[in-house]
Amino acid sequence: MKEIFKILGKFWFLILSVIIMLIIQANCDLALPEYTSKIINTGISSSGIEDYNMEVISESTMKKILLFTQDDNKILSNYKLIKKGNSKYLKKYKILKQENIYLSRGSDIKKIIKEPLLVYSVLNNDLFSREIKKNLNTDDIFLYLSNADYKFIDNIKKEILKKFEKLTDTTINEMLINVVKEEYENIGIDLEKKQFSYIFSIGLKMILLSFVIMIITILTSYLSSKIGSKFARNLRSSVVSKVMSYSNQEFNTLSTASLITRSTNDITQIQMLITMILRIVIYAPIIGFGALAKVSNSPLEWIIGVAVFTILSLIILLFSISIPKFKKLQSLIDRLNLVSREILSGIPVIRAFSNEKYEERKFDTANKNLTKTNLFVNKVLAFMMPAMMLIMYAMQILIVWVGSKNVDLGNVMVGDLFAFISYSMQIIMSFLMISMVSIILPRSWISVKRISEIFRLDSSINNIDKPKKIKGDITVEFR
Repeated sequence: MKEIFKILGKFWFLILSVIIMLIIQANCDLALPEYTSKIINTGISSSGIEDYNMEVISESTMKKILLFTQDDNKILSNYKLIKKGNSKYLKKYKILKQENIYLSRGSDIKKIIKEPLLVYSVLNNDLFSREIKKNLNTDDIFLYLSNADYKFIDNIKKEILKKFEKLTDTTINEMLINVVKEEYENIGIDLEKKQFSYIFSIGLKMILLSFVIMIITILTSYLSSKIGSKFARNLRSSVVSKVMSYSNQEFNTLSTASLITRSTNDITQIQMLITMILRIVIYAPIIGFGALAKVSNSPLEWIIGVAVFTILSLIILLFSISIPKFKKLQSLIDRLNLVSREILSGIPVIRAFSNEKYEERKFDTANKNLTKTNLFVNKVLAFMMPAMMLIMYAMQILIVWVGSKNVDLGNVMVGDLFAFISYSMQIIMSFLMISMVSIILPRSWISVKRISEIFRLDSSINNIDKPKKIKGDITVEFR
């Protein structure tokens, strides 16, 4: 085994390069569903407004929001006042014709403004504030509260916030973003332009990421093929060099037919294994665990758990059935090579004794045994792909069914549901890729053991390290 790793170690730099590129590719793949979620949640649903950290507020709205906080200075310090009629901002903010506005300095004030903004959004909505207006006997609730003391306002604030305690952060964020959206419309911001700009920027990032993924996929495929081919060349050369040192005793131990199979078919199997490890085995866990991390806090994560458990059970079952047959497969190939070699080398004798039919039956038996074993293994493994696809589509249906209920309850946003479906597909695809490797892995592992056996078997006849030099004439007698 160490001889194989020693040969592979010569390509450490190329292998490291492939691993680094696969990590970059996985990160790009994991970013795409997140960008899709942003396009749906922010670009389409919220007109490009990412959060309730308002970039501009009209003076009248600011006064109403400040009624529900004692931290006026904390909020106002993060804004600068733009006077009515300011020509620099008039084109962008049309409300400057009527009143002053507050322009954000770029600070994040979501924590400070969240509660006052939520109370404002409730009282500004006729449907929610109707009962409060009726109790206070007023049509303009903000005018009424502007003349009240803060203790009275604080009681109303607490009463409103208590009703929203059971709501999820997702629902509250949506409510607050709708308030911001309405405020921007009143100020005169072109929301269609803002929406298009946001979707275009996100879409451009997705295109760039896709381009990076394409380039990396081409490079990793090329490098992995190059490593596999050069490794097979070096390994075959080392095997032949080792075999050349054997005596008849070692040839009788392993058999010539088996050595031919090991030098050709077995090395090809190992080459395929290395290529698949570099292309799939390294990449699949990175994308799988990365996607799992992305959905770990979702209310739908239990669906992924059920799917992963089902897939693992299926892979273990198929492995337990196929591995013994893979072990048998290589010995059957040896047997076929042996029979073929005996027939080809003994054709004159076979013809002399008219044994053609007997040799044909012997070859036919070896060929049928190999065919039956191959068919059995392929039938078992052919069942894997449709079973995996069935699990994948069943999981998709379950996600949409359970996810739609969570969207209705406000626990999950539509864009997040789409992202969750994408991440779940990445998780399942990682298992699909590993299952593809499982088709060749058992057979390749047997091949690795068979090649290692060649390196472990030392020749019974060895040259002396320090031969003695005999001076003068000598006579050698063979008996």
